[in-house]
Amino acid sequence: MPPALLPTGTEVRLEDLLALRLIAGDLSRIPQRRPAQLPEGEQRSRQRGQSREFAELRAYQSGDDVRRIDWRVTARRNEPYLRVFEAERRQPQLIWLDLSASLYFGSQTVFKSVVASHWAAFLGWRLVGLKQSVRLLVTGPGIELWLHLRRPADVAAACQQLAQAHHLLAQRYVTGTEAPRLGAIQAALAGRPNLWLLSDLSHWTPATLDSALPLQRLHGLTLLQPVDAVEAELPPVGTLSVRGNRGDTRLPTDAARVRHHHRQAFADRQADWQQWANRRDARWRPTGTQTFDWSEVRQWPLPT
Repeated sequence: MPPALLPTGTEVRLEDLLALRLIAGDLSRIPQRRPAQLPEGEQRSRQRGQSREFAELRAYQSGDDVRRIDWRVTARRNEPYLRVFEAERRQPQLIWLDLSASLYFGSQTVFKSVVASHWAAFLGWRLVGLKQSVRLLVTGPGIELWLHLRRPADVAAACQQLAQAHHLLAQRYVTGTEAPRLGAIQAALAGRPNLWLLSDLSHWTPATLDSALPLQRLHGLTLLQPVDAVEAELPPVGTLSVRGNRGDTRLPTDAARVRHHHRQAFADRQADWQQWANRRDARWRPTGTQTFDWSEVRQWPLPT
């Protein structure tokens, strides 16, 4: 896989998003890695289609519901296969890129917003290539895009819109982020879609996200959370200037007490989201932006 396909830097380049079609259309182009333990926060969804009309068999992917394995076919082919039902094939797919101001940040190599934008483009290419019904919602400071993706040309146009939206974020992130309009979110949930939410969750709480995403309005939910290394662990580099909602503060990172408080606050917040994912029966994947590579999409619940 060309190294250029890995997201880097502070900008979203159109040519990089277009190039993702190469791997989205053929996952075999992504180098295999040895299976690792599920990262902290990984949740296996138990959501199932309501219709039991059989549609097809497909190869098992890590994270799939093992209860759907067809054991006779698995034994015959010597690798696991799942039964897919018609309702699952018809279910619309919704990609929601939550470009909050806090997403425009990166301590090393790449901004979280760049990684999340690449994820959105990859999902668009992948799902449209599989003839899925796909909608794309992008929200952020002064940003609200609502696109239907039916063919590759639509995805290419959406990639241009993603690059433009990220450019707007770069201009407006200093003003902070307001929560997206609930009306825009509710409209996007028509047809009980499978939702792919790409967000660092910084301006959400479990309660407010519950309000935005009523359980009965979704068929399934996968939450992809980009995490920068500094969010989980402060480096002992001296005094840092930090800008927050209450103004600028100075953070003495050399102090073990300060680093412990930061680490514990992050762990507590992630624990809250893990409980939320359990309660909502959702797939949640917090992912380090500095260590991400495309082999990790094999762990996503992608249609085939």
